[in-house]
Amino acid sequence: MKPLRFCQGFMVLCGIMILSLLIFRLGIGATPDETVDSLGRKMGFNDRLSLEHYGIMMRNFRPTLLFQWEYFYEWILVAAFGVGCVFVWSHDRFGSPGFRWFFGAQLVFFPAGWFGFLFLPSVVRSMIAGTMTRESFTDVPFLWGTAHTVWLLTSILILIATLGRRSDDQSENSPT
Repeated sequence: MKPLRFCQGFMVLCGIMILSLLIFRLGIGATPDETVDSLGRKMGFNDRLSLEHYGIMMRNFRPTLLFQWEYFYEWILVAAFGVGCVFVWSHDRFGSPGFRWFFGAQLVFFPAGWFGFLFLPSVVRSMIAGTMTRESFTDVPFLWGTAHTVWLLTSILILIATLGRRSDDQSENSPT
């Protein structure tokens, strides 16, 4: 697979994951503790979240929730992701020194994401096993340890995929 397509694919996956994590975190914050699913299971303190609860979280999400000051760092994440998309989909910039500097800088701009490498696997495992609770989303800097980590991983993989590539290598940058 060509590095350009690989990087574009990872950016799409990264965007889907970051968006999903934002929706879940902001959605549960907008969901009252006394909310129950169709089987009467609560979404309160230390209650396990069912698959239906994730649907409730998605329905309670509003994009305007992201514009609260507490999510300022996520504004930076979304902006960085947008700039990354411009770089990855720009054939002229793909693999350039500026391209590499940008993705390398992400490893410094999102330092809390490094800690996420330690607990992101357990978060994914908990979501799949149905053991996540409201507190798993709200009592920790959830987005810093998940969405930021996904962005760091994407940046690292893009850097690795473009190592040794020259920006003027037209065979790698061609849209075909």
